[in-house]
Amino acid sequence: ASAALKMLTTSLLKIKKNEEDDEERLRAHIGAMIAVSLVPLGIHFGASHGIGHVLGGTGGMPHGLTSCVMLARVLSYNAEYISEENKTVILDAFCGNLDKVDLRQACEQFVTSLGLPTNLKDAGFDFDEEMMDDIGAKSMLDPWVETNPRPIPDKETVLKMITD
Repeated sequence: ASAALKMLTTSLLKIKKNEEDDEERLRAHIGAMIAVSLVPLGIHFGASHGIGHVLGGTGGMPHGLTSCVMLARVLSYNAEYISEENKTVILDAFCGNLDKVDLRQACEQFVTSLGLPTNLKDAGFDFDEEMMDDIGAKSMLDPWVETNPRPIPDKETVLKMITD
């Protein structure tokens, strides 16, 4: 999993510099495919992916943007449940800097370096209260949310992650 994450993040940075780089596009694709292939081995996507399903399906947000918005927030929520070894892998993949950088900060800096948004507003989405309530409730039904390392007890927790 760590090699796949590093392959993906490294390739994305190179693609940002040269969008025509087909070799790096292939490496990014391979990194993503390796990550997906690990699901049957018990490595799950967790709440970032599950909430992303609902932001997309209910809110109309493109799936790639949902990851940009949610991953850092879910990493922050899960921080105390992530082993030091895995924190090191994440920090190395996102910033190559293993100094005591916050996981959320490292992820958001990475996403920003790609020119992508890290919150709903910057992604062009401003959901009303009713839509947010619906997103929170439906997120609790997504099977990936159930695989999150830190349990998510209710829709209010989901909404706090989305808006915090």
